[in-house]
This record gives sequence, structure tokens and C-alpha cells, in this order.
Amino acid sequence: MADTRSVRAAAPILIGAAVMLSVAMGVRQSLGLVMPPLTRDLAISVSEFTLALSVQNLAWGALQPLHPLWTAALGQLIARRESLGLGALPSGAST
Repeated sequence: MADTRSVRAAAPILIGAAVMLSVAMGVRQSLGLVMPPLTRDLAISVSEFTLALSVQNLAWGALQPLHPLWTAALGQLIARRESLGLGALPSGAST
């Protein structure tokens, strides 16, 4: 009986950790499942697809430190709601 109680107490922690891990690692872990149909439908090779992903990751990492400066400059010119909308445009255009 004591073992059942300890498992029940640990279950929410284990489920939460599993959900957090699947969200954090979901794209990397599931990319192998979607890459063959994706490259076939787009008519590109796997190397071209992975090159596009690597360029996107490099651009994301290089431009991320500049985002607060851009947001502060835009925030002084226009309202915050419009600034958030303008910030969402590049993200939407890249998908």
C-alpha cells in the first residue's frame, strides 16, 4: 500500500516533467518524422532543408540581442500594441 501512495504522489511531478520535456524537445525530436514528407512536398533535398533551418537558427541567435533595442525605439514612436504587431510580422513572414 505504501508503494501505491508514493507512486500517486510522484505521478503529477512525472507527468509535468514529461509534458515540459516534450514541449521543449518536441521540434527536434519530431523533425525526423516530418522531414521526408516535407522535403518531398517542397521538392527540395534534405541538405537544403537543414541549411535553411541552420540559417534561421543563426539569424535568430544573432538578432535576438538587438530585439530590446528595437522594441524600445519603436515603443517611443508608437503604442505598445502596434509595436507588438510589428514585431510579429517577421515571425509570421518566416513561417
